[in-house]
Amino acid sequence: MSPDIPKCLALVALAASLVACGKQEAASVPASQVAAKVDSREISVHQLNHILARAPAMGPEQKKVALSGALDRLIDQELLLAQAIEKKLDRDPRVLQALEAARREVLVRAYAERITVQVPKPDPAAVREYYETHPDLFERRRVFNFTELLVPQLDGNMALLEQKVANARELGEVASWLRAERLAFTTASSVRPAEQIPMEALPRFVAMKDGELMVVPVGQGATVVSMNESYKQPLGFEAASSYIQQFLVNRARLETTEAELRRLRQQAKIEYVGEFVKAVPEQRPVSPSDVTAPVAVEKATLGLR
Repeated sequence: MSPDIPKCLALVALAASLVACGKQEAASVPASQVAAKVDSREISVHQLNHILARAPAMGPEQKKVALSGALDRLIDQELLLAQAIEKKLDRDPRVLQALEAARREVLVRAYAERITVQVPKPDPAAVREYYETHPDLFERRRVFNFTELLVPQLDGNMALLEQKVANARELGEVASWLRAERLAFTTASSVRPAEQIPMEALPRFVAMKDGELMVVPVGQGATVVSMNESYKQPLGFEAASSYIQQFLVNRARLETTEAELRRLRQQAKIEYVGEFVKAVPEQRPVSPSDVTAPVAVEKATLGLR
């Protein structure tokens, strides 16, 4: 399959789903609610508002520019859709499969949002408690500048890698050893504040001195971290409170969705078939991130910027 085909299919599927909604509205849309006409087909103001509803808050002038750009994109989609229909792509099995997948995702997301919309905001005491019990994220917050060697597959050489790192004076020695052992790796440099470090690894990062190395197991491989430097950048309670509130709300939504998935799994009759029977553990951990993105918050980070 050409690498461009999936992009085309996705575009056709998106255009079809958007314009299908537009066609349902067209029969009863007043003239004042029509934003543009493409041949005999209408694009409604409702379609534009639906797109802008997902955009960040904007001023009047910004909104005017955004409306114009969104309308041009809808016109482009309408033109592409007409060609797709003419070529009978709406009957292509791959397009039908993409449309069904999009429909499933939209419905699942809508249900997840419905069951979590009533999650209350945390009270001020809970926000204060989170702030005080996570000083490495706030009062003692640091920013880390480090270099990583990402080793996806160690082939049972974890102990040897750890020994090499313990004896190495700098990261280049570890890289040379990996090359000699013919273990593939990539190098990356990062500057990350404390909240962007996985919570379980943060204490080790905080304890590292400049120039120090450490190994972090990752799946079948590992990451070797070299701390270039770190510096303090504390975050006061007033500045952090809105982030903490959002994090606690997201965590409550995640817990609500996990509880609902457990309930549904207990009620449903689920049977794994064929080769998948052996691949599935006896008790599969419930993870909403497998189902819907909006409530699948990262447990390990606050997402501060």
